Amino acid sequence: MLGVFDQIFVEEENHTCNATDAGKIKDWRHYGLILASATYREGVRGFYQERSSVISDQCLGDWLIQDYLPIRPTFKKLHEDPWSISLTEAKTVVDTFITMFYKNAEICQFERVTDDLKNWCLENPEECVFKADLEEHFWSNIAQISGKAFDIYKLMVRDDSCYTDREQINEIAALVADMSEIAAYLSGFDYKWD
Repeated sequence: MLGVFDQIFVEEENHTCNATDAGKIKDWRHYGLILASATYREGVRGFYQERSSVISDQCLGDWLIQDYLPIRPTFKKLHEDPWSISLTEAKTVVDTFITMFYKNAEICQFERVTDDLKNWCLENPEECVFKADLEEHFWSNIAQISGKAFDIYKLMVRDDSCYTDREQINEIAALVADMSEIAAYLSGFDYKWD
């Protein structure tokens, strides 16, 4: 039996889902790419305590799959007969991967995020390494932390059994954003995106 408090947030449990595959992402690699993109973008947003996404949705986007498709036959040849791959095909694969890596690094702004974290740690070694002032950060941000903890609670008790794959990914990304924001409050990380 649910308590009164829990009943406020738990939706009706006697339901049936539409038994269609319309909301399913059929390829697990595509699912993983969407999940990685959403969680990274929301994690960065949460850690910088921004209200809207600061990383483009092209970060780890569908373009990676489109760029990969032309070199996919070469990987099939690698599995079947590695000696059948020509030098030109091998160069094309390597060039494609290098281009994809640098393009994605620029879109996702990996360098900026890691530089900000390193710089903050160099400026605040006690807080970064030894977690100094953790308790002070907790108490000075108790209202914000409580709000994020309550958001996490609402996510946990929500009935998501009929969610599509994308809705589940968005739910996971929201959880990551809340947890990242709590981590920023507790650590004292105070960099802003702009």
